[in-house]
Amino acid sequence: MKNLKWLPFFIIANAILIAVMAESEGQFAYTGCELSSSFELLRHSFSNFRHIAVYGLLFLSCVWSFEKHSIIRAAALVLAVSFLMEIVQITFHGGHCRLRDMLPNVVGVLWASTVYVIIQLAFQNVKGKA
Repeated sequence: MKNLKWLPFFIIANAILIAVMAESEGQFAYTGCELSSSFELLRHSFSNFRHIAVYGLLFLSCVWSFEKHSIIRAAALVLAVSFLMEIVQITFHGGHCRLRDMLPNVVGVLWASTVYVIIQLAFQNVKGKA
């Protein structure tokens, strides 16, 4: 069972990729990438709760898969996956590669890492009192 700790991360990351492909119905086309954005759109990105939740969950599954529960390594891997998903969206018809989509993904990772640290501290306090 120890060797399958990476499985939830793998499943969620691939589900994100499949969702990107499903939105385009499998049609390939170069769509380009939005690299700039207005302040209003950047502010709106912080309310993209789907991205926040999915990448937060992806982070939690990733940090759990590492033996020493490395937060930095998990965050780096999840943000790399996030960036790659934006790149993948360039190649699919209807894909929306936007640099600003990285913002809610970062928020999801920060939120999930905060939850993870709080849970870890709570368990350390419980173990210390026992």
